Amino acid sequence: MEILYFKAPRIVNIVQKRSITVSDLGELQGKPELVHQAKSLEVTHVKKQEKQRILISIMDVIQTVQKNLKDTCVVNIGSSDIILSFQPQKEAQKAKWKRLLKTGLICGILFLGAMFAIMTFHTDAGVPDVFMEVHRIFTGEENARPFWLIGSYAVGISVGITVFFNHFSKKRLSDDPTPVEVEFTDYEKKVEDCLQEMLSDDTNFGQGKLSGSTEEADP
Repeated sequence: MEILYFKAPRIVNIVQKRSITVSDLGELQGKPELVHQAKSLEVTHVKKQEKQRILISIMDVIQTVQKNLKDTCVVNIGSSDIILSFQPQKEAQKAKWKRLLKTGLICGILFLGAMFAIMTFHTDAGVPDVFMEVHRIFTGEENARPFWLIGSYAVGISVGITVFFNHFSKKRLSDDPTPVEVEFTDYEKKVEDCLQEMLSDDTNFGQGKLSGSTEEADP
C-alpha cells in the first residue's frame, strides 16, 4: 500500500475557480506518480457564483483520494477541518480596493487616536482641557465647550463600538465572527479542557460501565 502525506492550512482562499481539487486544499508528499494523480482529483464544486465560506473535512479529501486511487493511504499532518473562502473575480478586485481604502482609513484613525491619547496623558486624562486646546489651535478662539469636538467624540465612540462588535441590531457588518462569539467559543473550549482534566484525575477513571453492556459492575 502506498502512503500519501497531506498537509492543509486552516483557511484556503480561492478566487473564481469553482472546481476545488486536492491541490487547492493543501500540499501532498509521496510517490511522484501518485501525487500527480491525486492533485487533480475534485473534492467539491462551488455551485453559487457568490462570495461564501465552506467547511471541508479532511475526511472528504481522504475519501476522494482513496476512492480514485486504490491501495493508497492518506496520512493527515495538517488541519482536520479546512475553511474554504470563495470569491468571484469581481468581488476579489473590489476587495483589493476596499483593503487599500481600509488601510488608509485605519492609518488616519490610528494617527489621530495616538495624538489624542498622548495629549490626554500629558493632561492627566483631562479630556475637556484637550478639547479646549485643540479648538484654540485650529480656530484661534477660546471656547470652554467646543461642541464640534464633543459631538465628534461621542459619534466616534458609538461608531467604534458598533464596528468592533461587528453587528448592529440583527444585521452583521461582515461575515467574520463577532468578538463575543469568539470569546464564547474560547470559553467552551476551556470548559471542555477543564472537564477532561477533572475526569482524568478521578479515581474511577476508566472504570465506567460501557453502554449496552450486560456485565455488572464490581462492588
